[in-house]
Amino acid sequence: MLKLNSLLLLVTLLALAATASAQQMETNDPTGSLTIDGVTPVPGAPSVVNIQDDNTFTINIAGDPNAGVILFLALGPVGPTSTLVGGMAGGTEFFDLDASLAIRVLIDGIGGAGALPFFNQTDQNGSLDLPLNANAGLVGLSFSWQAVVADAASPFGLNFTAAEQTDIASFVPPVSVSFTGDDAIQAVPLTAPVTFCGSIFTEVTVSTNGWIRFGSTATSSDFSESTADFINGNVGLGAGPASPAIAVLWEDLDMGNTLTGPLAQSVVVTDDGTGSGGFTVEWVNADYFPTTFLGTVSCTYDPTGGIVTLDYTGYVAVTPPTEGLVGISCGDAMAPVAQVDLVSGGFVTVDAATPGVARTIFQNFDGSGTTAAEAFDLATISPLAQILTFAETPGVGDYTLF
Repeated sequence: MLKLNSLLLLVTLLALAATASAQQMETNDPTGSLTIDGVTPVPGAPSVVNIQDDNTFTINIAGDPNAGVILFLALGPVGPTSTLVGGMAGGTEFFDLDASLAIRVLIDGIGGAGALPFFNQTDQNGSLDLPLNANAGLVGLSFSWQAVVADAASPFGLNFTAAEQTDIASFVPPVSVSFTGDDAIQAVPLTAPVTFCGSIFTEVTVSTNGWIRFGSTATSSDFSESTADFINGNVGLGAGPASPAIAVLWEDLDMGNTLTGPLAQSVVVTDDGTGSGGFTVEWVNADYFPTTFLGTVSCTYDPTGGIVTLDYTGYVAVTPPTEGLVGISCGDAMAPVAQVDLVSGGFVTVDAATPGVARTIFQNFDGSGTTAAEAFDLATISPLAQILTFAETPGVGDYTLF
């Protein structure tokens, strides 16, 4: 309906505007709302979003389905006064940004300047998410935001959302630790304590031989891929009490053969940037000892959902050995044990958790236990077998595999 460029539209509306004495008069409503990371602005008390541990935050704009959207950004705090758009007695739309600041248009789905409608209007559910990145150079700065959503029932056919202020108080980028070598281990502190298998841990120990042990009691890189040690919580020949472990590909691997070039090897541990203690471990360009190239395997742990994801999409070994252990153990020798064929017929074997019971769930590809010997077959048969997802029963320590 509107053919004006959004900046011209803003200037025109403000020229007709009347100043109100209070700050942030506009409020969200069902056909025009703005939140940042789920925070709803409060009239007269601008909310502040601190970017503490994550380098992204998300603006959500909501209104009618498939409604055009303009998003304004002011380089500074929310204005000291609000402006009644149109200056009409009884008007209900307010512009809350400080008109004396530099104001930019980030998206324009109303004024006609936008060329990508998907990024300039709400979706069929009336919602538009805009993830934005922060960086260290923004620390100490303030920004304020306000959106306008097309709404045929509002004055001018527009609905102004509440404005929100974002203060970048600090920026903590994801921490990354990398190491190389043959039969090496590395203790890595977590950004926050995590609860795994019912116990609280503040660090993990990672081995070049394809395993992760919670805590710091491991004393060896341990290439034994021992079923007994895995079940008993003794991965890494721990000197202290039994500890839970994740075997991504517990085998005699070598991460010290190639240190430069496109096939450079390293074990890389990266936190997820949220401050939750989540992390990803990658064995990049790994070799089966001594020099059989296998590619890259990884594990991602999300403590907020109790999700462990083992990814073998980068596994490219042509003739893998028949050894190697994969799975999760809470390190409780008295817990039930489920040794399963993780992949059968090109599909991940779904294995449901038992309510209230922690289990060790794994496959040892050397055939020890109850599963017949077979070569490591994850990611070698079907794309559907390249990712194993383990979801924890909350607070129990048992996992559903799917």
